[in-house]
Amino acid sequence: MFSVPLYYFYIISSMVTRLKCGGFVTGFYTCHNIADGFGMIQFMKAIADLAHTDKLPIVPPVWEREILMARAPPCVTYLNPAITSLLSNGPDGDDSSKDIMLSTPPEAMVTRVFFFSATDIASLRTHVPLHLAQSTTTFDVLTAAAWRCRTSAIGYQKGERVYLAFTLNARGRCGSGVLPVPRGYFGNALFYAVIDCAVDELCGKPLGHAVELVHNAKIGMASEEEHMRSMVDAMAVQRELPPVVLERTYIVSDTRYLGEDELDFGWAERVGGGIPLPMLAGSIGVSEYTKCKNSDGDYSTAMRMHLPRPAMDYFAKEMDMLLNN
Repeated sequence: MFSVPLYYFYIISSMVTRLKCGGFVTGFYTCHNIADGFGMIQFMKAIADLAHTDKLPIVPPVWEREILMARAPPCVTYLNPAITSLLSNGPDGDDSSKDIMLSTPPEAMVTRVFFFSATDIASLRTHVPLHLAQSTTTFDVLTAAAWRCRTSAIGYQKGERVYLAFTLNARGRCGSGVLPVPRGYFGNALFYAVIDCAVDELCGKPLGHAVELVHNAKIGMASEEEHMRSMVDAMAVQRELPPVVLERTYIVSDTRYLGEDELDFGWAERVGGGIPLPMLAGSIGVSEYTKCKNSDGDYSTAMRMHLPRPAMDYFAKEMDMLLNN
């Protein structure tokens, strides 16, 4: 008998479906408040390890929840003004919201997947300022372009402020001044960097301006432990308050490097996978980036976008304009 540490199953449930062709599909779900995508893939890799050997998983699971627990009492010494502004919004579910992302009925929304090849990313990079050319990532340019095009497509008013929130992984940042998350930690170690910007500033200035906003927010959030500690404490305080309204907010989650493409159960080659579409449909304003490969073996980035139908057409045109300069 093989065994997986019991506390894995406190947060993750999974099932396997065998297909007539000889392949199989494995699916799993988790409580995202407790575990993140990296923790879920670590669980699946542990199962794969057990399928190959009678030894324990190669990467032993680490619980140590106290690493990312809020301080007692919570002490918010530093919080990005954009996060403070976002958290100050009123109770969720306000029917009077002017944001069409919240007022449009679900049946009038559509979801579309956009694929960006290496050539497409290179085209977007032509908009990047010279002083950021070497340090800007694919995530930076693609997120900036999507935020700008989405804001324009939805039609927010010039004087309004729009928000961008994206996840950062605290793992692998064990240097001086950042959180010491150990290898094997499978809890939720994600933090959000948040940016706010006036609509006319975001859409009226060159794309390079938005790229710089994304780049600076990512570097600033990930560089200091106190930034992350304050966010954990702020979330603890927020639990006692009404839910916030995510008006004019675009959320991005980059799942390209979770590691699921390395899964090997010893049965057959992995064909594909990713986050199911229903999760996106229930998460207004969220886009996920995934990694995919075409028939020629070339990798590209797939971005899922959820918008009202007229706005989706406008978004596609705006993105096409950026890609073709």
